[in-house]
Amino acid sequence: MTEKELYYGDSTFVYGIGCDVFDLRRLEGMSEEKLSLMGKRIFHDEEIREFELAGDKARFLAVRFSLKESIAKSVKTGFRGFSMRDMRIIKTELGAPEVLCYGRFKDIIYEKGIVKIEVSVSHDGGLVFTNAIALKK
Repeated sequence: MTEKELYYGDSTFVYGIGCDVFDLRRLEGMSEEKLSLMGKRIFHDEEIREFELAGDKARFLAVRFSLKESIAKSVKTGFRGFSMRDMRIIKTELGAPEVLCYGRFKDIIYEKGIVKIEVSVSHDGGLVFTNAIALKK
């Protein structure tokens, strides 16, 4: 890898940046049933299975919701023309979050020329902080 490739990659540039903060107190006292209903509205089918196995369902929901908010902001659409269910958050072998795109959301990012969406999440106390950067060729 040359120094230019290290800094400029394969000629990608930042299309947009999104961030979000989620306060876990918003979910305090919510029953597991209600959390599950919320999850079914925002989770991809595979995420629903992960949610059902999660120990801390409120934190799982908060992280995924916040990441998806950041992603929608980074592609400059908000949630117009697609659903949160069209995004799936997975973890790499090292635990870093990655985005998989489906359905209409996948079509929209391809139309915009977006080739990758990088995401990051941090937790501090009852707060979840997320960032997303949409990269375009």
